[in-house]
Amino acid sequence: MPKIYYATQVAINPVTILMFVNRPELFDDNYRRFVVGRLQEMLPIEEVPVRLLARPNREERTAIGPGKRN
Repeated sequence: MPKIYYATQVAINPVTILMFVNRPELFDDNYRRFVVGRLQEMLPIEEVPVRLLARPNREERTAIGPGKRN
């Protein structure tokens, strides 16, 4: 199950949101489009393109082990 721990805006042109998640491979294109749509509904950015990035959370990276990235 995809889990978002937290997210932060890392750029403004285009709006880029970096999400720290449990397993980035679970965040396929359909799920990312859903999240972007919800962000655009909730924030005053309905017509602004949003770029969404997913990275493993620090605890998830250490659980995977050094040198093994998703």
